Amino acid sequence: MTGSAIALMCGAMIVIWGGLGASITYLVTHPMRDEDEASQVK
Repeated sequence: MTGSAIALMCGAMIVIWGGLGASITYLVTHPMRDEDEASQVK
């Protein structure tokens, strides 16, 4: 593999794993509530 192919592969992996990490972090800090729980809070 050429250097540019390896760099592109690493960049793509960073984007994919970074998006996964960001989505997991968001779901941990902002958990999804069920509709039943949301109606009881109001």
